[in-house]
Amino acid sequence: MDINIDPEIDATFESLSDNKIAVSYGMNMDDKIIIKVDPTQWDQASVQKKWYILYHELGHDVFNFKHGEGGKMMFCFADRDYTWSNFFDDKEAMFTVKELGW
Repeated sequence: MDINIDPEIDATFESLSDNKIAVSYGMNMDDKIIIKVDPTQWDQASVQKKWYILYHELGHDVFNFKHGEGGKMMFCFADRDYTWSNFFDDKEAMFTVKELGW
């Protein structure tokens, strides 16, 4: 699968409400990736969870997936812990969904 993007990237740390770790604001703007990350929540997250959340937010900004589209990675389960297996399996599934156009 070829993904050709040359976006403007705006990723910043700032306080977010409702215990959110990160939020994407660039969905449906194919020339922009805009992600805000709460520094306190980020600091408390495991490395696996950080990667999982970043790919989830990129699923919004790069693939324009809504919650529930693109497999498990695009569901909202930020309140749970993730394993490397969760990350790799769910990332692969998200890319497969995008490649097949489901």
